[in-house]
Amino acid sequence: MRLLRFPVLALLQSLLLVFFSCTAQSLEVRQPVFFQPPTRILSTGSHFVSTTVQTTQKEICKHPTTQQVINVIRGGNAKAQSFLQNHPFSSAIAITTCNAIVADLMTQLFLEKNPYRLSRTLLFAAFGLLYQGVVQYTLVNNVWEKLFPGTSTKNVVKKICAMNLISDPFLFLPVFYVFKQFLADGGILSLSVIKAAIVTYKTNAFIDLRNSWLVWFPGHAVTYGVMPAHKRIPWMAFLSLFYMMVLSLTRGG
Repeated sequence: MRLLRFPVLALLQSLLLVFFSCTAQSLEVRQPVFFQPPTRILSTGSHFVSTTVQTTQKEICKHPTTQQVINVIRGGNAKAQSFLQNHPFSSAIAITTCNAIVADLMTQLFLEKNPYRLSRTLLFAAFGLLYQGVVQYTLVNNVWEKLFPGTSTKNVVKKICAMNLISDPFLFLPVFYVFKQFLADGGILSLSVIKAAIVTYKTNAFIDLRNSWLVWFPGHAVTYGVMPAHKRIPWMAFLSLFYMMVLSLTRGG
């Protein structure tokens, strides 16, 4: 199957924009307590009359501010937030494993016309559990967060670059190709399997990294610039559902 190129990735970024648009539209905007309607000074001969401009709250707060949208995203459902805060690691593993399975099932059953292969779904499930769950949680919330702590613009940019220029090229994609080759060779891990996986990765690296960066440079701006630590992996799982479908289509065979 031919590799998916820019149209599919443009669709992924459109889905990202739709996500925030829906969040903004569902936000109930309340007028701040410190707000006072503006006044206009009118001259009437020798006197100045102060009149209140008749501006409705709906007109003033027609659209939510960026900060209000961010606050809603950070808040979310109280029960779900409590579970994620109390069990961040186990919830991350469960979410990423299910996410990888769903991505491959949707790809095989609805986007492709080839016979369904359980082995490929198992590959994605294992990859979602071990790398996206265990390894990625450690990288996102421990390694890079400790090296570049906080949400200052400088440190957020550093973490975005670290994920896209270090984690993905040297960990995410090589590990994925090793998983794939491991399964193709009957589930036997050997040095020859690793070498074959690396050779395949080198051949596909340019397109794979381009696809990854188109999704994850803007994606990780949300990961580190908006999301609290316990919501980072669930957010990445939401976005990676579409990215994993691309990966399944282009590299799942």
